[in-house]
Amino acid sequence: MGKSIIVGCETLGRGDGDLGARLVADDSPVLDALEALDRQGVDLAACGTCLAHFGLQERVAVGRESNMQEIISVMLGPGETLTV
Repeated sequence: MGKSIIVGCETLGRGDGDLGARLVADDSPVLDALEALDRQGVDLAACGTCLAHFGLQERVAVGRESNMQEIISVMLGPGETLTV
């Protein structure tokens, strides 16, 4: 299995609590960078519960909707996880 990268905020330290779900939305300030990662085969998975909470299910512009069970499984599974 490959490496996992977790992006929790757009700065070092703690960011806005809803930032992760908003990063994949159509108005994301980092949409171009995420689209470039997507084109390179990076699996971008956003928490479906978070997307629903912020009303973003219909605004996902890159990546796919996932769930915390899958996300935690990837994080704890074989391979490496990098948190930025």
